Amino acid sequence: MGAPVVADEAGARRQLSGQRAAHLARMRELTAVKTAPGSTVADVLATDLAIVHLDADPRWM
Repeated sequence: MGAPVVADEAGARRQLSGQRAAHLARMRELTAVKTAPGSTVADVLATDLAIVHLDADPRWM
């Protein structure tokens, strides 16, 4: 294989792991908001948009 893309691979993995965990936690929070009693259609649409964007990041990483 070629040279590593980053100088500190272990640090990069830790960073990505932490970022992924934060994204997943936020997605759980947003899911709770959209499924809460009294959520409006606007709430559901806004949270779905945010969830889709948050979901794309860990998949790309």
